[in-house]
Amino acid sequence: MRTLTICLISICYFFSTTVFSAQQWDEKLTVGELPNGFQYIIYPSKNSSEPFNLRLVVHAGSIDDTIPGIAHIVEHMVFRHNDIYGISIHQFLNQIGWKSGLQINALTRPTETQFMVRTRPNDVLNLEQSIALLANLSLHPTIQPDEWKIEKKVILEELRLGEGVASRINDQKKAVIRHDSRYTNGPTIGFAQTIQQTTASDIRAFLDTYYVPANMTLIVSGNVTAKRAKAAIEQAFGQGEKANVVNRDYVDFPLVNDLYIGKVQDPQGTSSFTTFGLRFPLLSRATDAGIEQRIQQNMLRRLMKTELSRAKERYKNESDIKSILVTAKEPTPERGIIAFQVRTLDHQRGLTIALTEWQRLLQNGIDEKELIKLKQTLLRSLDNNRIASTHRTYTDWEDKIASAIMQNGVLTSYEASEPLLRKAITGQTVESLNRRLHELLSSQDQFLFYQVPGNRDAELPSKEQVRKLQQTLSNTRLEKAPAVAMVTKKAAPKQLKQLPTVPELKQAELNIASKQAWSRDHVTRWTLKNGDTVTWLDQPAQGKVYLRLLSQTTANTLHQPDWLTQTAYQLWQQADYAFATQTAFNDWRDSHKVAWQWAPHQQQLDLGLMLESKTAAKKDTHLSQAMQSYAAMQQAPQWLDLNITDLKKDLAKQLTNKAELAQVEQFSTAQLQQTVRVLARQPIDLYIVGKLSSQSIEQNVLPYLAGIKRDHRVANTSATQESAKQDTHLKQPASTKTVKHIYHDNKATVTVKSQTPMQWSPEASFEISALNPIAQRALKNRLRHQLGGVYRMNFEMNLNKNNQVESTLSFTTDPLRVDELIAAATEVLNHLDRQIEQENIDLIKDDIEFAEQVRLQSPNTWLRRLQLSFERYQSPEYLTRMLSLDENISKASLTQWADKIFPQPASQTRIELPIENTTN
Repeated sequence: MRTLTICLISICYFFSTTVFSAQQWDEKLTVGELPNGFQYIIYPSKNSSEPFNLRLVVHAGSIDDTIPGIAHIVEHMVFRHNDIYGISIHQFLNQIGWKSGLQINALTRPTETQFMVRTRPNDVLNLEQSIALLANLSLHPTIQPDEWKIEKKVILEELRLGEGVASRINDQKKAVIRHDSRYTNGPTIGFAQTIQQTTASDIRAFLDTYYVPANMTLIVSGNVTAKRAKAAIEQAFGQGEKANVVNRDYVDFPLVNDLYIGKVQDPQGTSSFTTFGLRFPLLSRATDAGIEQRIQQNMLRRLMKTELSRAKERYKNESDIKSILVTAKEPTPERGIIAFQVRTLDHQRGLTIALTEWQRLLQNGIDEKELIKLKQTLLRSLDNNRIASTHRTYTDWEDKIASAIMQNGVLTSYEASEPLLRKAITGQTVESLNRRLHELLSSQDQFLFYQVPGNRDAELPSKEQVRKLQQTLSNTRLEKAPAVAMVTKKAAPKQLKQLPTVPELKQAELNIASKQAWSRDHVTRWTLKNGDTVTWLDQPAQGKVYLRLLSQTTANTLHQPDWLTQTAYQLWQQADYAFATQTAFNDWRDSHKVAWQWAPHQQQLDLGLMLESKTAAKKDTHLSQAMQSYAAMQQAPQWLDLNITDLKKDLAKQLTNKAELAQVEQFSTAQLQQTVRVLARQPIDLYIVGKLSSQSIEQNVLPYLAGIKRDHRVANTSATQESAKQDTHLKQPASTKTVKHIYHDNKATVTVKSQTPMQWSPEASFEISALNPIAQRALKNRLRHQLGGVYRMNFEMNLNKNNQVESTLSFTTDPLRVDELIAAATEVLNHLDRQIEQENIDLIKDDIEFAEQVRLQSPNTWLRRLQLSFERYQSPEYLTRMLSLDENISKASLTQWADKIFPQPASQTRIELPIENTTN
């Protein structure tokens, strides 16, 4: 169970312990209200590189539901048909190239609904247009019955996805903690029955009641001016008279002098807890006195945790008691709870312990020495937060403003409140905190729940039984838990690890077969006589050097099963050597910061490393040690503690093919060692990006590779790819379909993996990737917005180096609609030219250009593309071409690619359905 963490810089600050005064918003913010009641808060960043974010808060959530789930329904329906645009918001977003969930998103919570716009610099919509979009979306939706008929299906599909056992259990806990309130009316999404019964008139009635300017707050944060933002807000949201808003006095649940008892249980749940808690009121965060209470809450939470950790020593011999915790939270803006939780399968024993520790704290309070230490910690945090407050980004400001609004508080400035907050912390005494603690722990609004695993049962106690136990404990003098004795020993001198002597393995003769330089591209390539290549791109890499080492041979060219190659690579990574054990060798690599990262490829050695050295001399040393580390890996790897029997059992569990299982049965340690030796003899291609010199490569890289004996009988990558380029009969797998019945719920999941043979090149791969957002939009429009068959759908397509365009489509839906939706998706993809014709190609090219600008800031991108260029062309020409690839994007080129790819001639369809009822 999570404990409450309060960051002092994020809470509103305390001004005075005696004067009940109002908090003030940070002077960096522009806070205002229009005549019609619409509120806004603007943070105008002066950072010209920042874009802007918008967050519209509608103060209506699931606690306002007149029908369970209707607030969430409205959130969906405002994206449908719109009075202003004459089309749906979804269609408008498609026209401007924005994606819901990326540039614009929405969510419904118990107390509010939020609509968020996330822009980038020089986006398709400017500030005025973006604010207008939120106004049109929230104030001018057309709630049409035929649109609701479709969107209803989408929400039912969202409901079908479910939220998992953890979410369901958390909802049950909240229902106990917030009992006797509107928070217990049901989940935010509602129920299938209520969704089905809701009408368009019901939706309109809710919208007219809550979606009014006086019930909204807009947050603007980013590189804008307050004057411009205010003018745009007045233009978009300023129409109309001030409407009456609903009195939402139910946001803070009512307090009752009673004990509420409940059970939390889910069929799939496995955890077992007993939780006893107390509820109490809190003053508004917008006042000084309310902030003082939050400071006390924060301090008491930490001090109670210390006291309880001491008390746990009393139960250390009870093996069934797994943990004892105390938590303090604010479930609503002006309500607090303190809860004692015991993790145990014996709920009755857990109840006794929880009530005992509650009474122990009530009788004895907190420790003064611990308070002194806590004050020092909090004051240090306050000093640290001075720096943090000056480094807030525009997104940080947005989040903090939104948090303050949700908590009915304000965001005050650090500069104005720091001295007063410091005074508040230092002014707390053990007496003042114990008085507050006694007040909270004496609350008569109490709750108790047993969290029970799904496969067990537990009888709840009656109120009378709990009250009797409480009375008994209150009449018993409970001693304060003693401080845990701290045994101080003189620290032994730290023993440095004895690092092994790793063989140098550096050749005097470089054995260079050829050296090529492409001065325009700042690329140099060495080919050694053993077949290894080293390709270096000389450009700054953020002060670092990036390396990627790839073997030239795949398992296919080695003519051995995939499982053997994969196992050999994995065990090679864990090998011992004659000069050091695996552990000692790892210590050496870690000490020199040259631990190569193994990528999880099944058929190819793929090692990556990033070196960071401040001076050229240290960079050379670091590079030399990295190559020494790699060369040492070739030195007869062995396994001192390998249990071949256990290894074969593990392999047998993962394989189903009878032939492979027979091979595993004959597998031996000698075969493993031989396979690793074969893999180690493969020639490699090493790619390097960083600011170095040719001399540095020849002195610190080539000498280590030159001495490694390679097996030239192994075909290299370039030869393999050259052969593939001439192969007109590209691999074309057959189509298959499998159906499995696995679900206990009434749902189906569909995964369709399809292939189209096509010659790979990095340029073709890049251009085909431009079809992804187009296909995703087309599929979403058809499967979700038109057919209402899915809530979430995924589609991705890429051209890989195996000369296949591979696509994956997946979604969850009603079992009865599987064939319909597969057919609809196939129809969309096979006629993708229709969607391409509707696309704004200029926006697509802008998106590509922006994404490329971000990607090209990463040295890893250059490293990867250097590799791709030489794998395809044996030259760096792709590094030049990639800078203008977006120029090749047009409706004609995209249509041509779509026609080549679709329909895809082969597919593997996997359908997972509910378990069939076998009873008659």
